[in-house]
Amino acid sequence: MKKIKLAVFDLEGTIFRNSYRGKDFPSLWAVICNLCGPDAAKEDDGNREKFYAGKYAGYSEWVIDTLKIHQKYGLKRNQLESLINSIDYYPGVAETFEALRLQGINIAIISGGLKALADRAAIDYKIEHCFASAEYFWNQDGTVRHWNVMPTDFAHKKSVLEILSRDLGISADECLFVGDGRNDRAVAGHCALSIGFNPHDELRPDVDVIIEQPKGAENLAAVLQPIARYPHYTLNDFCGYKIWNIRREDAPFDTIIAGTLSQSGQRDAYHAFLVRNGLTSNSADSYCSYMNNLCRNIAAISWNEASHSTAFSVLVKNAATCRTEEEFINALQTPLAGEYGRENDCTSAAKQFWRYAQ
Repeated sequence: MKKIKLAVFDLEGTIFRNSYRGKDFPSLWAVICNLCGPDAAKEDDGNREKFYAGKYAGYSEWVIDTLKIHQKYGLKRNQLESLINSIDYYPGVAETFEALRLQGINIAIISGGLKALADRAAIDYKIEHCFASAEYFWNQDGTVRHWNVMPTDFAHKKSVLEILSRDLGISADECLFVGDGRNDRAVAGHCALSIGFNPHDELRPDVDVIIEQPKGAENLAAVLQPIARYPHYTLNDFCGYKIWNIRREDAPFDTIIAGTLSQSGQRDAYHAFLVRNGLTSNSADSYCSYMNNLCRNIAAISWNEASHSTAFSVLVKNAATCRTEEEFINALQTPLAGEYGRENDCTSAAKQFWRYAQ
């Protein structure tokens, strides 16, 4: 596995608190509509229900309708600026960004929220890559004149990351994502390491690590522990908060003792690697089955003294000693042609495994 080179953060609920004057809101959009009055808030509620019912073509269309509410009900520039400056950062933000920079990791923000809020974080913490959904343009009297809307949420968080990482020469398996919302699922699944920071229930299945902290005691610096230990972390590495969804191995890669891929603790990570590299989830499931068959073949012939309980471990050690994929596959010729599974299937899975193990 490669070293992390780019860390991408969500904005609201990850860097900034999802609250205003102590009251929780689903988003900053809702806060602004509430500031504009009860009629604006009612329209916003209706539009949000329409969005989650799938009645908008996409996120940008909903954002434009929300901005029209702000314009219709007289949002003023000074109101927005006051709101932006009043929202609290989570504790640990400065510590987190400083630690990442010391490791040579680039930092970016991708948010479906307001550019004004992303700009504040960019200025405060010298972040060079910030992407947000909406920018206001103002009349001289401070009322909303127009706007610019960008597709930077839901599936397009991943799209934006792909554009940025390609421009920086960084691959998906060198990217980290930290977020909390249901809108983060696509980008979380795209990255080598994804951390759910006190996440929404719908995000939980899509991240590698879930950090869960008591309300009012959140601290973003908790993400530094799994990042520092990546990819060899265990539950014993974490303290002071709950950690769930550890999808990496329970021991360093070269000390795993297991008979098959399914018994190794590596199955989910290998599956995720395959999906990130273009396979469908169903195809990745098949490749995992091929790997289990290869391990059975290794055990059946006691290849490199492997037993039924150590076959996968022997495979891992062999991958570590081979300098090239070709050398790895050539060494496996006998077990690849074994009685379990088809040789072509086992060979294809073994090639992917060699890339995964590097």
